[in-house]
Amino acid sequence: DRDVVYARGTCDTAVGESLGEKPGKGMDLALDIYRPEGKFDTPLPAVLVIHGGAFVEGSKEEAEEPAKFFAERGWVAISINYRLWEHKGFAPKWWQETCREYMKELGEAEPSDWDGDVEWKDLIEDFTVSKIAGWAAARDAKAALRFVHANAKEANIDTSRIAVWGESAGALLSVVLATARSNKGDFQDDEKDDPFLKTTTLDSQESVAAIVNFAGGANLLEVLERHDGKNRFSKDMPPMLMFHGDKDRVVHVSWNEIVRAEYEKHGVAHKWMKVSGPHCPWDTLKGHKTPRIMEESFQFITTHTGLKVIDKEKRFEGGTVARLVCVAEKASMSVALKGDQLASVRKSSSEETRLVVVHHKETDDWSIYVAKTGHALAVDEKDDLLSIRGGATVEKSNLKAARFQCEEKEDYFLLKCKANGKYLYVDPKDKLVSTRETPPEDELSRW
Repeated sequence: DRDVVYARGTCDTAVGESLGEKPGKGMDLALDIYRPEGKFDTPLPAVLVIHGGAFVEGSKEEAEEPAKFFAERGWVAISINYRLWEHKGFAPKWWQETCREYMKELGEAEPSDWDGDVEWKDLIEDFTVSKIAGWAAARDAKAALRFVHANAKEANIDTSRIAVWGESAGALLSVVLATARSNKGDFQDDEKDDPFLKTTTLDSQESVAAIVNFAGGANLLEVLERHDGKNRFSKDMPPMLMFHGDKDRVVHVSWNEIVRAEYEKHGVAHKWMKVSGPHCPWDTLKGHKTPRIMEESFQFITTHTGLKVIDKEKRFEGGTVARLVCVAEKASMSVALKGDQLASVRKSSSEETRLVVVHHKETDDWSIYVAKTGHALAVDEKDDLLSIRGGATVEKSNLKAARFQCEEKEDYFLLKCKANGKYLYVDPKDKLVSTRETPPEDELSRW
């Protein structure tokens, strides 16, 4: 779903570099929703994705890569727009004055390791107007979170598993959302200053299950604290991953270390990752296909929202295979290995089956495994996953798939895979032993 309006906000309120000096107009605030393929009977976890751009540039479309990353792995991903400096959204006079004071002091406290292309004071001066615009951006981010909660049933979202992923300026907003549950009134104007406040589902929740803070900091909350003396950080914050480049010359790493210190002080679960790199390092580790920030985000969010993850690249590490599920186009077929009898056929409405549902008879519950068309899943007697491998297909009523057999006398596992007309044999460490055109004579009968 594209360009879903989640609220409205003021715009064109500025005279010069001051905001809120004239009534202004209104503008729609929109978000894009990325959904996993298929139909689901139970609510799905969600991730609110917030783009960066120093509050002066950027859009929800620029966060498409992380949004698609999560949607492809089973989340409902929501990428949001928020007002930037160019929109001239309303900000209270005290906020503007406090921002200028805060940034002036920041400019006089140059970090000892600063070696950027521009002078530290010049950088801070350039960022002053963007931090002023942070008021409207924070108001909008909180409104988007409330909108997701308010529409969770319709969108099939599990409200207990809503996470936030923010980059750069979006990470500053993610820190604001980490404190939102205990500070619901923050970044809300009076209705006389914000006539569109009533469009922001004020009666909805602002709770979050996990946060990814990618190159952010505590700046916006520090401006609030300078104004009213209240520290927003508390033990009620959700777990947070803080991922920051040690050579960041846009958002200095010391600004995020303040967030880390607050999490440590309050004893809240977090992971601090100061990595080698510039602002928002999107590098990929050698031998990996996915950017490190996304790998770490995936692991952190799944861990702290209680999601069970089955890696589609998981390899067979031992155990007796009791059943095999073969994923086919629009169907999955399950085979009980004792007697090789077909146990069940499940149809899927999706063009490419991604989820295989396995019923645990002993406990009468279910597990969901992710696999693309052409994969085979091996499960043990308790229906726990042992392996997922490619090369499996279904043709009419005949199975041409991977079959696992543990040889009692030989030190290898036999993988009988009728893929491309060959049978493959692997040892206990999953190393290929041989491929053969035909099976050995003493092998069990074909299916």
